[in-house]
Amino acid sequence: MDGDLYQDDFYTWTRRQAAALRSLTTRQPGNEVDWPNLIEEVETLGRSEVSRVRSALYRLMEHTCLVALAPPDHSDIPHWLGEMRAFRGEAVDDYRPSMQQVLTPKLDTAWADARDAAARKLAQPVERLPEKRPFTLQALLHEIPLDELPERLRGAA
Repeated sequence: MDGDLYQDDFYTWTRRQAAALRSLTTRQPGNEVDWPNLIEEVETLGRSEVSRVRSALYRLMEHTCLVALAPPDHSDIPHWLGEMRAFRGEAVDDYRPSMQQVLTPKLDTAWADARDAAARKLAQPVERLPEKRPFTLQALLHEIPLDELPERLRGAA
């Protein structure tokens, strides 16, 4: 079972393994295993998975903002659309439903940072983009077609 979980949901696997290791520390206190640091390392692996998905979603939102803010004939739009596809792919590949509770609150900060970065890069007023995150986690991952993400931002502020 844990072998399947390791393959299917690494984040949950790390949380379960850390809990199992914690319970071992009380039953086997005299051995030479550095339990606190081993547990911390396992937990860090799980947090890294969440961080990787958050980073891909941040970059997806930033590039969505760039496309939405740029004039329709901007020469970088095809590149940004390709980046959006790549970032969504990374997020979808690494995301596991067990991450939702931890990841969703982080998206508000990611949205604010992505919005500010895109406006700064294009020297556009940040107010052209919604202050509140306009996309749910599921919308970013798959519910909204990629080419519709920037369209939803235009005029939404």
